[in-house]
Amino acid sequence: MAAVVARPGIPKWLSDHCDRLQDEESQIQNLNLNIRRLNVDMIHALCDALMKNNDIETINLTSALFQDQERGLVPLMKVLRKHPSLRAIHLSYNRLRHVHAIEKPLRSNDTQLRELYLDYNRLNCDTAMSLANVLKHNTKLTVLQLNSNRIGDVGGEAIALAMKDNTTLKFLGMRSNQLGKRTANAMFSSLRTNMSLTTLQIDKNPDLKESVPLLTHIVQSNRAGRYLLGQKDAVPHSLWTLIFQQLECDMLFFFLSEHPELVMR
Repeated sequence: MAAVVARPGIPKWLSDHCDRLQDEESQIQNLNLNIRRLNVDMIHALCDALMKNNDIETINLTSALFQDQERGLVPLMKVLRKHPSLRAIHLSYNRLRHVHAIEKPLRSNDTQLRELYLDYNRLNCDTAMSLANVLKHNTKLTVLQLNSNRIGDVGGEAIALAMKDNTTLKFLGMRSNQLGKRTANAMFSSLRTNMSLTTLQIDKNPDLKESVPLLTHIVQSNRAGRYLLGQKDAVPHSLWTLIFQQLECDMLFFFLSEHPELVMR
C-alpha cells in the first residue's frame, strides 16, 4: 500500500483516509468528511490521494471547507475532471460565494459527475449564470441542488431558461432563493418542451407562491410520462390502458385534458 506524501500540518485522521484511498484492496466508494474543517493544504493532500484511486463514487464535504473555500475547489475540480468513477459531490453548508472552478469541467463534459449538492451556501446571481451555462452544455448531471442560496430572480431566470436545452437533469432544487415572476415565466417556457425534469423544488420563494402548484404539477406530469403525449399515435391502444391504470387522478385528468381524443383509447 502506497502512503500519502507527507505534508506539514496534515492530521493523522486525514492521512489514514488518504492511505485508504490509495490502497487498491480497500475499494472505498463513499468518503464522508462532513464537518471535518479542511484547509487548503489538507484538500491538496486529499486530492493527491484521490488521483490514485479508481473506485470512489461519492465525496461528502458538507461543512468541510474551513478556509479559502473557493480556492479549495480548484484542486478538487482537477480531480473531478480526470476521475473515472466519481459520481457525486456534497458541498453544502460551506459559505461558498461562487463555484467558478466547477464550471469549465462540467460545461465541457470532462467529468463523470452525476450529482452536485450546493445547497445552504451563499451563491449569487453571477454563480447562477455560470451554472446556467453549465446546464446548456452538460449531458451527464442528473441532480443539481441549490436550495437556500442567494441566486435571486435574474439568476433563477437564467437557470430556468437553460432547462430548454437540457434533457438529462432530473432533479433541480431552487427552494429559498428570492425567486420571482421572471423565474416562474422562464420555467413555464422551458417546461413546454422539457419533459425530462421530474423533481423541482421551488417553494419557499414568497414571490413565486402562486406559480408553485402549477409548476409542480407540470413536473409531476413529466414523472408520469408526459413525453408519451407527443408520441400518442405511435403508442398502441393497449399500452395507453396500462399507462392510465398507473396514473393518479390528477395526472389522468391532465393527460386527458391535454388530448381529449385519448378517452376513446
